[in-house]
Amino acid sequence: MLTWYYFTESPDFELPVIDGVPGNMNPNTDPGLPTAVVNWTQPTAMDDSGIDTFTSSHNSGFAFPIGETFVSFTATDIYGNVAIAGFVILVIGMFANNFVLYNMTLIRPSHTPQRTCGVPRAGIHRFI
Repeated sequence: MLTWYYFTESPDFELPVIDGVPGNMNPNTDPGLPTAVVNWTQPTAMDDSGIDTFTSSHNSGFAFPIGETFVSFTATDIYGNVAIAGFVILVIGMFANNFVLYNMTLIRPSHTPQRTCGVPRAGIHRFI
């Protein structure tokens, strides 16, 4: 007996494409708050064979803490090919007296007179 097989789908070795990934963002917190709410337009994923899953590490509207956070998007097609893309959000902490917190260093704007003030986090002692 002779059997013929006809495959309508061939194995796919092409990675999915993630389109519309936002650029890096540098939002400030509102004075005295430890986070900044960041919004962006959700990217899209496409693949000739079809997308099985499309996930993100964070969603638009998330309250990001002071410092750097990498936001990633992962697309997987129906054959298991994976593409990852992302961007960085660097949140700068703003205090009521215009001091800026980044990398555990208190930075005083040049137009602000130096004075003694209470610092809301331990280990931040240096004025620049």
